[in-house]
Amino acid sequence: MINHLKISWRKMRKHKGYALTHILGLAIGMAASLLILELLVFEYSFDRFHAEGEQIYRVTNDRFQNGELVQHGTITYPHIGKVMEDDIPEVTDHLRLIPSWGKTAVRIGEAFFSEEGVMYANANFFDFFSFPLLAGDASDALQKPFTIALSESFAKKYFEGLAIEQAIGRQLIIDEEENPYLVTAVFADIPENSHLQFDMLISFETFVTEVGPGFANNWEWSDFWHYVKLQQSTDPLALRTKLDAFSKQHFRGAEVSGSEEVFLLQPLYEAHLYSDYEYEIGQTADGKAFELLYGIAIFILLLAWINYVNLSTARSLERAKEVGLRKVMGATRPHLIRQFLIESFLYNLLGLIFALTLIQLCQPAFNRWLERPLSLTQMWQTSTADWLNPAFFVIWVILGMFASGFYPAFVLSAFRPATVLKGTFKRSQKGNRLRQSLVIFQFVCSFILMTGTLAVYQQIKYMQDRDLGIDLEQIVVVEGPYLYDWDSTWIGKIDAFKTELRRIPAIRQVSTSENLAGNRLSRIFDLRASHHDATQKFTASRMSIDHDFVETYQLRLLAGRDFRLDDHHYSFREIKYVLVNQATTRLLGYEKVEDALDKQITFYGRNWQIVGVLADFHQQSLHLPIEPIIFPPAYSTEDYFSLRMETKDLASSLAEIRAVYSNLFPGNPFEYYFMDQRFAAHYASDQQFGQMIALFALLAVLIACLGLLGLAAYSILQRSKEISIRKVLGASLQQLFMLLSGRFLRLVGIASLLAMPIAWIAVRHWLDNYAFHTSPSLLLLLLPAIMVFGIALLTISWQTLSSARRNPVDSLRNE
Repeated sequence: MINHLKISWRKMRKHKGYALTHILGLAIGMAASLLILELLVFEYSFDRFHAEGEQIYRVTNDRFQNGELVQHGTITYPHIGKVMEDDIPEVTDHLRLIPSWGKTAVRIGEAFFSEEGVMYANANFFDFFSFPLLAGDASDALQKPFTIALSESFAKKYFEGLAIEQAIGRQLIIDEEENPYLVTAVFADIPENSHLQFDMLISFETFVTEVGPGFANNWEWSDFWHYVKLQQSTDPLALRTKLDAFSKQHFRGAEVSGSEEVFLLQPLYEAHLYSDYEYEIGQTADGKAFELLYGIAIFILLLAWINYVNLSTARSLERAKEVGLRKVMGATRPHLIRQFLIESFLYNLLGLIFALTLIQLCQPAFNRWLERPLSLTQMWQTSTADWLNPAFFVIWVILGMFASGFYPAFVLSAFRPATVLKGTFKRSQKGNRLRQSLVIFQFVCSFILMTGTLAVYQQIKYMQDRDLGIDLEQIVVVEGPYLYDWDSTWIGKIDAFKTELRRIPAIRQVSTSENLAGNRLSRIFDLRASHHDATQKFTASRMSIDHDFVETYQLRLLAGRDFRLDDHHYSFREIKYVLVNQATTRLLGYEKVEDALDKQITFYGRNWQIVGVLADFHQQSLHLPIEPIIFPPAYSTEDYFSLRMETKDLASSLAEIRAVYSNLFPGNPFEYYFMDQRFAAHYASDQQFGQMIALFALLAVLIACLGLLGLAAYSILQRSKEISIRKVLGASLQQLFMLLSGRFLRLVGIASLLAMPIAWIAVRHWLDNYAFHTSPSLLLLLLPAIMVFGIALLTISWQTLSSARRNPVDSLRNE
C-alpha cells in the first residue's frame, strides 16, 4: 500500500502539468457540487426540526366555480381544524393561526416600535410545534386574552439590560389599545429554516375578545390558517376519501358563493418548497429549481470524473511500456489494478482537499450572495430530506472515485508485455470512441447549461421591459396611519393630507388605495351581472381605490368615466359605483367594453353600477395571468398613499412629506418605499436562479475545457514527430492547425447538434411556468453554439499553434 502511494506520488511529481489538470478539474467539480449540496440541504431542512414534523399537515383548499379552479389557497374558515379533529379520528390535534396584517404598533413607556411578524395563535402552539421556550410555561403562555409571547430578539429590544426571565410579567401597549398586554413567555429566535417566521405571538383569545365569539361558527370568513396533527399510522392518501366527504358535509359553497370547495392536507415538510398556493403565510421557494440544481451538481461532478477517465486512458501509449516492464518483472494484473486504483484515489483525495480549501475561501461571498447561513458544518448537523443526506453524498463520491479509476485500471492492466515491448502496441479504436463520446457528453452538458442561462436572462429582461399597463416609475408609497380609528371625518382628513402634499413642488399626483401592484388582492366570489341567472356566480379580485388612482398610476380608461370625489362615502354600504378592467367584462360576457357601461352587477349581496372600464394591467408579476378586478371607490385607515414625484431633491421632498404626515397623523410611524423597487423584488428569485445557473454553467465549461486542454496537449505530444515531418515536407501553419484542432472541434460541433433539441425542449418547458414569457428564437441556440465552439477553439489554440511553430529539428534529432 505504502509502495503504491510512493509510486503514485512520484508519477504526479514527474508529470506536474498532467497532475495539475487532473486535480484542478476534480477540485472545481467537487467544490461546486458541495456548495450546491450545502444550499440544497438548507432548503430541504425547512421545518424538519419539529419533533413530530412528519405527522403535521396544513389544511389547504381548492375552490371551483363553473367547473374552473378559482382559488388554490392556504386560508380557510375559523374552526375547520377543530371540526376535523372532531369528525376524523386520524386527526389528533389542531392549531389555528391568523397574522396581524400590516404593521403592529408597540409602545413601552415613551418608546415606540412599528413591528412586523406578529400572529394570533392558539394556546397549544408551543406543544404543537417544537419552538423552544426560554422563559415561561408552554401550557398556559397563550391561554388568556391580552397575553403575548416574544422572541428573544424582541424581548432584548423592548427590555434592554434585563435578563430574559425578567421580561415575564412586563406589559406592552399594542396598537394604542386600552388593555395592556402581558408578556407570558419568551421563545428562542425562530430559525431561518422555518417556513413560519414571527417575533410575537398574541393569544387567540385576544382575537376572540376583539371580534366576538360568534365568528367561530362562521363558514364564510376564510382568513385563517390551520395545521393538524395525524396519527403516526395514518395513510394521507387513504385519508383523502374522508376529506372529500368532510368537504361535502360542511361547506355550503353553493348557497354562499356558488362555488364548490375541497379541503386538502399538505405535509409540513412540503410547505416551503412545494407551494403554489395563494395567500401564503410563510417563506416559500421553488422546489423544482432546486431539483434542477441537484442534477447540475451531479453532472458537474461527472464531468470532472470524465476528465480523469479521458486523460488516464489517453496516456495509454506512454504507460503501456511501464505495464509491460512491470509484468515482465512479475507483477500480476490484480497488483497493477491496485496500483492504478490507488493512484486514482490519491488524485481524488488531493482534489477533495483543494475543493474544501476553495469552499472555505468562497463561503463568505457565497453566503452573502444567497443570503443564507450555509457551511459544511451546518450541512452535516442539519436534518434534511433522506435523499439529500450528506452521508449518501460521501458514499457516492467514494464510489465515483473508484468507478472513475476502475476503467483506466482495467484498460491499462490488460496490456500484453510482448506486444508492448516489441513496439507494435496501438491504441484501441474502442477506447478512442469512448473518449470522444465522453468529450461530446461534457460539451452537451455545457451547451445545455449555457442555453439555460441565456433563457433565464432573456425572460428576466422580457419581464423588466414589458409594458405592465401601469406606470410604477417615480412612485413613492407611504404607508397609511393605521393607528387612527375609522369615522365619518376620515375622507376629509385624507383629502386635507393630499391637498397639503400637492403644495410640495416635487409632487405631481397623490392617490390612496387599499392595495398595491404586486400584491395578491382580496376576492369576490358571488359576482354576477344583471343578465345572469341568480344561481350563476363568478369570481373576481377587488381593490378599493380613490378618485386620483387612475391618473396617478396612468392607467388607460377605455370607456366611461373615472371616479369623482362625490363617488366616495364614509359608509361602504352607500357606495354605488365601480370601475372594472377588461378581464372583468370578458368574464361577465360583454363583447365590447362599451357594453358594460352603466350595467348593474351584483356582489356582496347588493347592486353596483359600472361607470368605467380600465385597460388590463399587470397587478401581479408576469408569473401569473391577468385577473378580473373590480375597483370600488372606498377608503380605509390602512390605505397606502401613492405619490408620483420628481426625484431630483428626493431627501428634501421626503422631509417635507414626513412633516406633513406627522402633523396630520401624530403618533403614526412614517414609513415609505419605492413602488418600482417593490414590484421588481418579485423577480429577485428568478434573477438569483439565473445567476446560479450562469455560475455553474461557467464551471462546467471550465471543467470540460480543462479536459479538452489535457487531451489536446497529450495528443499533440504523441504526434510531435508527425507534425515535424509534415512541416519539413512543406505543410503550412494553417494546415497544421486544422490537422491538430479539427478532430476536437468536430467533437464540439457534434455535441452542439445533439444538445440543441434537448436544450430547446427544456427551455420551452421552463417558460411554461410563466403566464407571460418571451418566445425563444434560434438565436437562443446559435449563441451557445458559437460560445462553446469559441471557448473550445481558444482552449486548444495555444497548444496547437505552439506545436505547429516548433522547430522540427527538436523532434527529429534523435531519429
